Amino acid sequence: MARGLGRWALAWILRRIGGLGEEGDTMQQLMVCLAVSLLLSVHETWADDATVLPRGVTRVFVDSRASLPITQRFTASGGTTALAADFNRDINRTVFADLGRVEHAFGLPAGTATFGRSVVEFTRHTQSITLQAAYGLTDRFSIGVRVPYFTQQVEVHAALDARTATVGVNPAVPGGVAPLRVPGTRPPTTEDVQAALGRLGFARVEDWRDASFGDSFGGVK
Repeated sequence: MARGLGRWALAWILRRIGGLGEEGDTMQQLMVCLAVSLLLSVHETWADDATVLPRGVTRVFVDSRASLPITQRFTASGGTTALAADFNRDINRTVFADLGRVEHAFGLPAGTATFGRSVVEFTRHTQSITLQAAYGLTDRFSIGVRVPYFTQQVEVHAALDARTATVGVNPAVPGGVAPLRVPGTRPPTTEDVQAALGRLGFARVEDWRDASFGDSFGGVK
C-alpha cells in the first residue's frame, strides 16, 4: 500500500512538473524537485520488492550504514552513563586481590592499598554493509541472496591517575609492591597496571576491532 501511494505521489509530481511553465514560481519548482529526489532516494534504498527480474538480468544492491561516535550507554533505570563507566574505579584489592597481602605484610588498614584510580574512555564506531544480488532465471522466477557484514571499532583512552596511590613498585621486596613510604618504591604507572592485568590473564585495555558476517539467506520469487 505504501509503495502504491508513493507511485501515485510520484505520478502527481510528474504531472505538476509538466504543468509548470517558464513563468512558474521558482520556489514551487524547487519544492517539487526536492520531493522527487526524496521519493527516488527511498526507491533506491528499498531493500527488496516483489519485482521479478527478466530472464538473464542481474541486479546488485549494496547498502552501507555507519553510526555516529558512541560514548554513552543506557542504564538499568533508563538514564545514560559513559560507555566506560564500569572501568573507572579505584585500583585496590577489589581489582588486584594480592594488594590484600601487601596490606597484611606492611600493616596497612584493610582496603587502603591502592595504585590510584583508572581513567578510561571508550568511543565506539559501528558500520554495516549489506550485499544483495538477484538474477532472473526466467521471466517468472528470480533467485537472490542477501549477505550482511558488520564491523565495530572501539577507541580506548586508558590512563592511571596515581595521585591517590598509596603503594607502588619496588623490585627489592617480595611481590614487587610496597607502600610508597618504603625506600626504593616508585609511584605506579599506567603500564604497571596493564602489565599486572596481563599477569592475571586479562587482555590489555586498548583499542580493538571486530568484524563478522550476519545471517545470510537466499530465496526464489
